[in-house]
Amino acid sequence: MTYKMKKTMILLLLVLSGLQASAQQGLSVYPLFEGKIIPVTQMIETRIAGREIAKYQLSLFRSLRFVATTEQQQKVDELVERDSKGHFVMMSNKNGVSTVMVQFPPRGSVNRFLCKKTKKKMKGGHAEVIVLYMEGALSSLAKLNEILNQTKE
Repeated sequence: MTYKMKKTMILLLLVLSGLQASAQQGLSVYPLFEGKIIPVTQMIETRIAGREIAKYQLSLFRSLRFVATTEQQQKVDELVERDSKGHFVMMSNKNGVSTVMVQFPPRGSVNRFLCKKTKKKMKGGHAEVIVLYMEGALSSLAKLNEILNQTKE
């Protein structure tokens, strides 16, 4: 690979990573993804883009998993609730797991989704929380719910 090709590849990767990082901008949960609510060192983050998730009609999948104190959980709930207002929302509460799924208006031809799962409280009022941000050609929350249920651990 020539120097010019390497330079172009690096520049392309930087631009693409910048686009992925800005995907949540404009949402109330953006500070969460930036590590301003829960320290980055206390979260497990997963980012997937490209071919790996294309079979699910998604172009970006970003997940945060963390154990939250009561105060942190309330803050995250408040941010997700703010983002939910005026948008299509599905909620469920089964076996101690509370789920909120939000579909935002498309940005161009890209549909955007936000999901939050809160598992039963642990000792000391702590709870395991998973927050997902996804975008792609996937058309509905119902279809997303099917996919998430098929790919459960």
